[in-house]
Parts: sequence; C-alpha cells; structure tokens
Amino acid sequence: GGLYAISNLFNQDTKVDKNKIYEMNERIEFKDSAITVLSYTTRERESDIWSAGDGNEFYIITIKFENLSSSEKGFYSSNFKLIDSNGETYSREDFVKHEEMGSITLQANGTATKDIRFAIPKGMEKVTLKYDNGLFGSTVKIKIK
Repeated sequence: GGLYAISNLFNQDTKVDKNKIYEMNERIEFKDSAITVLSYTTRERESDIWSAGDGNEFYIITIKFENLSSSEKGFYSSNFKLIDSNGETYSREDFVKHEEMGSITLQANGTATKDIRFAIPKGMEKVTLKYDNGLFGSTVKIKIK
C-alpha cells in the first residue's frame, strides 16, 4: 500500500536486516541509534503482594541503548513487545510502580542500560523480543530463549 511505500522511502535503517532474528548480545545498529539486549532474568514474584499472576512469570530484560546522533533522542519501553511460543504478544508491565524504564532521553552519543519487564505464561520454550524503532524505522526481533 501507499503508506508502506512511504515508510520504506523514509526508512533510513539500511544496516538492519528485518528478516533476521538477532541474538542476545548482538548490537543492532539503526540510522541514529543502537540497541543490545544484554540479558534476562525470570521470576514469578517480587514480593508477597506483587506476583506475575496465576500461571505467569516475569521476564526482566536488560537492554543497552545508544544514541548515535548529534542531538538528543528518546527511547520508549512501549516500543518493545514480548512474543511467546504461541505467537501471543505482550506489552511491558506498568513501570510506574517499579524501577523499570518508561522512557529515557539520551544526549548526543549517550548510552544507558535499562530493564523492561513483561509478564507472560510460564514454561514457554521460545520467547522473542520485538522492537519497533519509531514511525519510519525498522522493526527487529531478538531471540530471548
């Protein structure tokens, strides 16, 4: 369609392979930024009152963000989704209550490492993180497990 053609026209992420599943610790470079998924941990609960819910577990994913541009740039946790073995997609957990990232702004050439938390059904054999690099950017997938 027309919008797809326009977004491709403006998409400057020429280094990104959209058909590839990236690995953890593999740096993914976009036009003006880069991300690296460093690690993840899982747990069923944080405290007596805060659990991932019946049959769920938390995935806390640690990501390094790099601003490669000459001006400040924002990164948003809402641009990440977790996909389970069944192809179901999950948005990040409410970050307000916790230490996880909502959004960050990095100065030119700045870097930061932040956690993003998801709650998904327990026992998934395959878990994939999807990152959408903005309106005219690329969407990439990273294998978590």
